[in-house]
Amino acid sequence: MAVAMHDHIHLDTADPPVETYAVEHGSLDATPGVAVVMERAVTGKLHIHRLESGGNIVQFLADRLQLRATRAEKDTLIALAGKTVYYAPHYHDDDEDGAGSLKAWSAASVYVKRAVAMFQPGSIVNRDPLAEFWFVAIALTDDSAVT
Repeated sequence: MAVAMHDHIHLDTADPPVETYAVEHGSLDATPGVAVVMERAVTGKLHIHRLESGGNIVQFLADRLQLRATRAEKDTLIALAGKTVYYAPHYHDDDEDGAGSLKAWSAASVYVKRAVAMFQPGSIVNRDPLAEFWFVAIALTDDSAVT
């Protein structure tokens, strides 16, 4: 198999991530996260403090996804709250045994990102009356170091 867009992500505390979760959303949000702080001086002048590397603004992963989960998957995802996780987004190679496959990935690869998993209030809601299936809105914030 080759690198392609998929309907799932890989998310786990292990590197590389092996757990798979189905994703449900209207469109992908490719907005990067940046380390920028703006403040005003007493005179009103704007002061901007930003993280740069070689004259370029450093960009970070800042993904928000809605996952479709079973009750067991929901419980597993809840346990990830606040933890450092490894995340492989939609664009990846699922060939488990081929070169460049998931087994060969690590956080040093272009596919796997180290992130902190967070949930806002109201992020975990049931899809059906029996509460067997759930929508889980997860926010993944880049935890990688800038080199």
